[in-house]
Amino acid sequence: MSISGSFDLPFSLHEKFRVTKAGKSTLRRTVDNVLLLVSYPHRKQISCVVGREHLERIDEFVADLRWLDEHGFDMVTDFYIMFAYDSLNSGDSSQLDQAQMVEFFEGVLDRVRGTKFERAVYYECFKEFTHGYCTHQINCGATNFLVQKNGDVYPCHRAQAEPDLKFGNILQLGLPEIAAKGAAAIRAYESANEDLSAECIACEYFYLCYAGCPIERNNNRGNRAYTCGIQKAFYRAQPQRFPPKPDASRRLVDSFIRQNQPHLYDDLSVPRVVKFKTEILDENNAVTAIIARDPQLQTLFRRGAVTLEVNGLRRELFSSHLYGRMTQAALTPEDEVRLHVATDLWDLNAGEGALNAVKLQLLRDERVVYGDEQREKMEHVATVDLYPAELVRTDAGWSLDLAPFLRQHAHLLLPGYGNLLSVTTLKAREYHYAKHARNAFYHLNTVNLPFHEFRFSYGERGDVEKQKAGTPLGMPALRGAD
Repeated sequence: MSISGSFDLPFSLHEKFRVTKAGKSTLRRTVDNVLLLVSYPHRKQISCVVGREHLERIDEFVADLRWLDEHGFDMVTDFYIMFAYDSLNSGDSSQLDQAQMVEFFEGVLDRVRGTKFERAVYYECFKEFTHGYCTHQINCGATNFLVQKNGDVYPCHRAQAEPDLKFGNILQLGLPEIAAKGAAAIRAYESANEDLSAECIACEYFYLCYAGCPIERNNNRGNRAYTCGIQKAFYRAQPQRFPPKPDASRRLVDSFIRQNQPHLYDDLSVPRVVKFKTEILDENNAVTAIIARDPQLQTLFRRGAVTLEVNGLRRELFSSHLYGRMTQAALTPEDEVRLHVATDLWDLNAGEGALNAVKLQLLRDERVVYGDEQREKMEHVATVDLYPAELVRTDAGWSLDLAPFLRQHAHLLLPGYGNLLSVTTLKAREYHYAKHARNAFYHLNTVNLPFHEFRFSYGERGDVEKQKAGTPLGMPALRGAD
């Protein structure tokens, strides 16, 4: 059996507030009872609620915490802190504001830094801000149950004062019915709460917080967790444990709104995520399956349909969309660099007499926002179409000298492997975009350039020698014979 209890720290506040009706102190008896738990072999925990007066007594708070630990009660693992909040119905005011909660957290942390209690601050004292707590879900009604002695079921102790949050009676209903009623009750309760704040909708820590306890927000008519400020400070103090996750948080905000406050989306200015279609997960709609059904795409994506030659050494190029990696080359202005386009790729979508060309698109690792989509992409540096007059006909297809193009744009290239060249033909590109128009799944799979490509560095030979030992994407850098 687990035993839990609460009292006030520092002891001076317990002495001030926790008195009998006759005005007598309860401190000695409370401390003795806490110390009795030292020998209790099962789970036990004590907590204290922190309010406005604690801010002036942080030194006392830490001193009494240490005293209890020295007298045998494990204040590292069996003690946690909660913050008082002002209910509109209470008529009392003891709640710290957002900045004061952060001040208290940082004050305690500064006083215990370098001791075993520092870990306690991070892991136990504020554990309601960490994973697995009851508030860390979109709807707590289906999974959290408090059963009173008469069988009435509520989600938690706070809910017992909320008639709307009685889920039913366990003596009359089965657990599946209780869970269903609980989920419906919380949805209705959340719908009547204040609208989720713009700060919550944009917050990259929503995946940890879920806007806090719905009952707390209802009681103080708040539109976000009343502990929002300290929670962010707590997460930012431990970035490896609690990294910001804007994408995950945004999806969870969307789920929260759709389940609990769908009326928010009546306002079209409220940002929302795209409604996800599970068809995209069907293996028949994967880009590889689409290619397998289309001989033209098989040619367009064929590995080696474009090859890169540096000083006589050739390497097949391919689309990183299919293979998850990319050829890389360490190049200098002195290198002989050629591209070879196979006949089948040149002929793709090019009827007799069609005007075709090799299309080169040079990009670099500067992030820019393009077009109506407003997506962040690599910066386009140059696009060039090379027609047959500038190419060399070979037995295997067409060849071009890439060195003049590289020298022409050398002043725009980034150091390291921050440059990318995409290679296709005009007619293959036309077929690719026509397929976009015909097949939404192909469009989603290839929304970024999917053509044959390679990354490269471009500099003096001494710099290249330092770079060619390895590459950021895990493939050896291509170098020809000197």
